[in-house]
Parts: sequence; structure tokens; C-alpha cells
Amino acid sequence: NPPFTEAAIGCENCHGPGELHIRERGKGAAPLPDTTIVNPARLPARLAEDICMMCHQGGQARALLPARQYDSFRPGTPLIGTVAIAELAGSAKETALLEHHESMKISRCFRESSGKLGCLTCHDPHEQPSAGGVPAYFRAKCLTCHTAASCRLALNLRRASTPPDNCIGCHMPRRDVGVIAHSALTDHRIRRQPGQRFSADLPPAGGIPGVRVLNAGEGQTELPLITRLELLGTLRDRDPQLTPQYAAALEAAEKMLPDDPLVLAVLGRNALTRDPAEAIRLLTRAEAAEKEKSGVARASTYIDLGDALLRSGRPADSAAALERGEGAHPWSKEIRKRLVLAWIQQKDYAKAAEALKRYVADFPEDSFMRGLLKRVENRP
Repeated sequence: NPPFTEAAIGCENCHGPGELHIRERGKGAAPLPDTTIVNPARLPARLAEDICMMCHQGGQARALLPARQYDSFRPGTPLIGTVAIAELAGSAKETALLEHHESMKISRCFRESSGKLGCLTCHDPHEQPSAGGVPAYFRAKCLTCHTAASCRLALNLRRASTPPDNCIGCHMPRRDVGVIAHSALTDHRIRRQPGQRFSADLPPAGGIPGVRVLNAGEGQTELPLITRLELLGTLRDRDPQLTPQYAAALEAAEKMLPDDPLVLAVLGRNALTRDPAEAIRLLTRAEAAEKEKSGVARASTYIDLGDALLRSGRPADSAAALERGEGAHPWSKEIRKRLVLAWIQQKDYAKAAEALKRYVADFPEDSFMRGLLKRVENRP
């Protein structure tokens, strides 16, 4: 509240802070090229792609670097200085969401471009072709590298398609997105033939065996310890073979960074089942440390703290922790569901109903919670 400190997408997302640009250009005409603002078209391809990757490269795990926030990133600087985006090495891309950049890197077009092919080769963020003009627009982009004779498909078959001579229709087909209603994504692997499968065995990068850091810097061999710990903590759920690496990173972090909020939160979670009192102590410290560091604690810290307090027979304190979590993360469904259950467990059905009304107002698609609201409201 508000969900964004600025508009979600604005000029500065790609061009960087505009204060100097406005001040200098306000004095009158300045020599070109204008060096008071970032022009991604003049950046090396990989630095320009880092701007795109912030939003268009999902990965299976993301971890901020120490003392960084997402708004720390400045266009024209390496994204790896702000956040690490990672996935298991060899992960399949057949159904992955927001994997545009990594998918492009698998393509033969990218591999044979000597580093020249990039997002801006085909996309102009300031120009959106009409739906009917898309095939011709991108065909023209393809023909900057290829020729009309490059296509091995018979001319009569190409022209019989609808629309005719549609390069991207065959080589970059649209695919439905099952988890987002009425959405589709373009396959950026640039298949030579429809249905062609790709090896996803791009090598590990970023200094974590078995893990590929998608935006790792040139020759980068290791990320900061706390960043590696967070990535491994997320990815080990997908691949248990990473557990020994994760345990080693946690042991090192506990010795070197005993007051780091992530370390405290992880240790607190680990203590949940064996020693809830110790978990409460660690997670309370984690909440305070995270607030001091970034102004807000992680959603998972509030969830784990609520769990630890409940296990210790302190349901009212558990609800209070979850209320703080709701205030810090109003769009966390899990926090808000747990808060509803906390009120129900205490038989405070009035507060449960109020929490449910707020939840259903924000997430009306949740049929289970709508049904639960009716049952709570109908209690005598």
C-alpha cells in the first residue's frame, strides 16, 4: 500500500534516472549523442539484455545481493550487481514461463551471431505493431540476417499459410499459458522445424555446481555467500541433491554472518519442530533485523513465527504476528489464510469473518474461502 513506489513501467526502467537529463536538456540543445541518459540501443548487447531480464527472465529462484533492493538496479550496469536469477542446470524449457532470454540463448540464431543477437535486434520497446502487421514486422527482422532463400519450405506451401510467409508462425510459435487465463507467450527458441525439441543442458554458471545463474557476469566464479544460501534454499526443494551444498552454505553463514536476517530466519525455520521456543527467539530477531535492513520483514518470517507461536500454545501472539505480516504483505494469500484460521481456532468468529471479507474482496476467485466465509457468517 501502494503496491508500487512508481508506475510499474516507466521511462526510468530502461533509461535510468532522468534528473540529470532534465536539468541539462532544459538549458537548451545539447550535443548528440546525449550522455545524460542511458540509451539501451547504444549499450553492448548483454548490458541491454540485463534491462529486459529484470522483468522478462523468470528463473526458478531469485536472490538479491547484499544491501541491494530491486530498485537499486540502474540500466547500463550489470544486473548481477543487484539480483541473481537462477535455475537448475539442464532445466527443461518446454513449458517454462518468462524464459525469453534463456530460450533465445539456446537458439542456433543466437549461438551463431557472435554475440550480436539480442532482445533489441527484434524488439523496439517504443513500437508495437498492430495485430495484423505482426507477421510482416517480424519477417522484416528475420530478413536482416536471413534471405528469402533461407527457408527450405516450398514457396507454394509458405504462401498457402495464413498469413502467408509468416516466419514466426513456424519458427517462433505462440503457446498457451495454462496458469494465466487468456494469455499466450512466444517461443523464443527459434525452432528450425515445428515441434523440434531442444537440449536444455546449458552449463552451470555463477559458481554453484548444478545451478545456472542466468545473468552471471563474464567469468564470474562465485556469488556472495548469503546470495548463494538463498538460491540454494529455494532450488533444493526442486533438487534434493543440492541439500549438502545448502547445509554447507548455512553452516558457513552461521559462523560468518550470525546476525544476518536470512540466516536467523533459516535457523528459526529449522528449529520449528525440535524447539519452538528457540524458533520464536530466532524468528523474532529475524523480523527485527529485516525491518532494520529493508523496512519490512519477509512474508516467510511472519508465517514461520506464527507457526512457532502456535506450536508453543500462544495462539493470540500467533495471530498478532500474522496481523503484522498482513500489514507488511497485504497480497500474501498464505499469511491471510493463516490469519483467518488463527481467529477460527480461537473461536473469534467475528474477527475471522472480517478477515475473510477482506480476503474475498481482494481474491474473489478463491471459491474455498468464499464458502468458508458463508459458514463463518452463519454460525450462531
